[in-house]
Amino acid sequence: MRPKAVVRNILKSRDRTAFLDWALNKGNFAGTLTSLLFDSDDLISFRAIEAFGWISAKKAETDLESVREIIRRMLWGMNDESGICLWRAPEVIGEILVNVPELIPEYANILAEHMNEEPFERGTYSAMARVARIKPGVYSAYSGELRKSLGNKDPYIRASAVKILNNLNSSSGKAEIAKLIGDKTMVRVYNFTNGKFDEITIGDLAETYIAG
Repeated sequence: MRPKAVVRNILKSRDRTAFLDWALNKGNFAGTLTSLLFDSDDLISFRAIEAFGWISAKKAETDLESVREIIRRMLWGMNDESGICLWRAPEVIGEILVNVPELIPEYANILAEHMNEEPFERGTYSAMARVARIKPGVYSAYSGELRKSLGNKDPYIRASAVKILNNLNSSSGKAEIAKLIGDKTMVRVYNFTNGKFDEITIGDLAETYIAG
């Protein structure tokens, strides 16, 4: 069976141990995993993002520089000069930072630089929301832009902005989030806790954070 098919099956079963056993014995694990970021099944794509976090956490135990190299490759894939478009790269970077938080000071702001760069906006906001969960206040400098983003036409950006602002513990941010309680737009987001998709309206999401 070809490597891509092997890994796809592992991700389908969400077997972290099997994935790490495979990745740690493959020199080009990143190439195979990157190809699966574009799988026709969104669930596989998100589990590939998740798997980048798994392997990065393991690699960081002995070779933090190799994790930085994965991030650099993702950033290169977002550069016009690369000749490719890794539009899920921001989410990969975010998941790496979640799993290797010691790299947040180095890369959190570099990630945020892509908030308004097509086609990376949605992925960047989603990644920032993940990072903000484990390091509240990391994006305080962007609070003004985040509040404006609550009115973005893309519902996924609105949803992520709610999550990031919630972790800034800002009273003004809470007041702005409250304005979205009536937003009935449904969003489908990957749940990194159970490995499935959740569906929720932006209004319910806002209400949950306000209540919390």
